[in-house]
Amino acid sequence: MSDSSRSRANTSEIDHAEGYRRERDSVFAAPRTLSSYLPIFLDLGITKTQCPAVSTVRAAGASLLRLEAIPPNADYLGFEASPEAIIAAAKKAEAVGFDAIFVNDHIIVGDDARSAPWTNVYYPFVSMSFIAAHTMRIGVGVSVLIMPYRNPIGTAKALATLDRMSGGRVIAGIGAGWNEAEFAALGVPFHGRGARTTEYLL
Repeated sequence: MSDSSRSRANTSEIDHAEGYRRERDSVFAAPRTLSSYLPIFLDLGITKTQCPAVSTVRAAGASLLRLEAIPPNADYLGFEASPEAIIAAAKKAEAVGFDAIFVNDHIIVGDDARSAPWTNVYYPFVSMSFIAAHTMRIGVGVSVLIMPYRNPIGTAKALATLDRMSGGRVIAGIGAGWNEAEFAALGVPFHGRGARTTEYLL
């Protein structure tokens, strides 16, 4: 990559981080309670069939609606993540008819501004197991699992075990990762992560 290309990429990343911070700050400017971090229709008890603000997927001439929620397993939602908040969110999402609940993934991140919201993230497999044990129906997912710094065989075994123990409720979103400091801390090359992710999935 040339110096000019690298400069444009760095500028784009800075702009992305600044936009994310502005959006986050506007959403969480007002005081929020444990239950109010979820979409407002959860607090109103509105079910997925009553909520118009969802995307529709056309399948065989019919509309397929799916709603997912995100529990506070990371501090980026605007208040400290906690086991109690994770389970409260999962139970409420299941009670009002959400299809799935997704946790996040980071093991360790850098000290730059973009990484700041991700310095406290619960390990996804443990969080998913915890959620599955406290719910009965709702899908339990990770969005997204950073694949290229993990052992693919061990990861597949963990996901398959969790899927079996949860009654087939696991949903795994896979990503290549963006935090270079995280890869460095784990001793895994940052460059080439896309190709490794593809290889692990095939």
